[in-house]
Amino acid sequence: MSNSYYIEIVENLRLINPKQWDQMNTSEQPFLTHAFLSGLEETACVSEKTGWIPQHIVIFTDDQNTLLIAALPCYLKLHSYGEY
Repeated sequence: MSNSYYIEIVENLRLINPKQWDQMNTSEQPFLTHAFLSGLEETACVSEKTGWIPQHIVIFTDDQNTLLIAALPCYLKLHSYGEY
């Protein structure tokens, strides 16, 4: 029996269960938490206007997004205004 995994690009962390997202953060790094990253989205600190479009990569065990097994915060960068 082979396992099937579903990879998605998520543009808003509201679509991801916060508890499942935070369980991926085994280092307990505060800047990777669901609360921090979704706060950036909710306050428009990351947005098309600021040049940082959320494109988070997530992997689920099934097509119903039941169990998150991997997560990576990513952003599509539209310009370079000196941010590093």
